[in-house]
Amino acid sequence: MHIYTIFKIMQSPQNDILGFLTYDDWFKVRNLIIEMVLATDMTKHFAFLGNFRSKYQTLDLTLENEDDVKTMLIMAMKCSDLGHGAKVTE
Repeated sequence: MHIYTIFKIMQSPQNDILGFLTYDDWFKVRNLIIEMVLATDMTKHFAFLGNFRSKYQTLDLTLENEDDVKTMLIMAMKCSDLGHGAKVTE
């Protein structure tokens, strides 16, 4: 539900940070954001982590490959999501 809410907020002109994108690029970014948020689902954590480790250990990650870039962005999202639990709240 929170993904829907953020895209609803971005529909207003003062919040539309993706307004300069073509429709195809906007759709790609939207799908990437959705995938990154869904990747924080812990039921898929170990499968994703295993795939990431395999690519990392074989040095098979490259910024020229769109799927690899997506994998790295998802990993960054997962790290920030898990790291947030260690944040001191006092």
